[in-house]
Amino acid sequence: MKVYTHFYNVGKDSFRWRTLLQCGDSWNIIGTVVMKNPGTAAPKSIVDDSKTLSNLSKFDKSNDDWYEFSADSTMNCVGELLAFYYDKHSSKELNGIIQIFNLFYLKDENLLSALKKDKYSSWCRFGSGQEMLAYDIKNLRMPIYLGFADLAFKKKYRESA
Repeated sequence: MKVYTHFYNVGKDSFRWRTLLQCGDSWNIIGTVVMKNPGTAAPKSIVDDSKTLSNLSKFDKSNDDWYEFSADSTMNCVGELLAFYYDKHSSKELNGIIQIFNLFYLKDENLLSALKKDKYSSWCRFGSGQEMLAYDIKNLRMPIYLGFADLAFKKKYRESA
């Protein structure tokens, strides 16, 4: 599984958005997952291959750099979840893109820490949280798995969830 995403640092904080998990060689969307926030996956390198960038540009018209990231355990579980959905033995049998969206995009493996930071974060690549939410909703594709659990009941995230 390859992981492509936009990423950048603001001070001590990191943000990751428009995450795509590529299983196999296809660039067709085979599912979407909405989770809490980006966790432990780490940047490996900036994407500079023209063929890959051409395919990635179909998902996002921004001028933001694309990065290849390592896959974390949650991403691997997402792959297995979609494999189960498609009646496959493992994610290695999938061929396509799984999109990951989040309720917020501050990257931190510790959810409590991320929630505290997000409380004071004014970061948003699209001008406002509502614009980011509208962008995410517009790009949802079936099947969709909602994996944000009880975060949906917190006042700040309820509407987005």
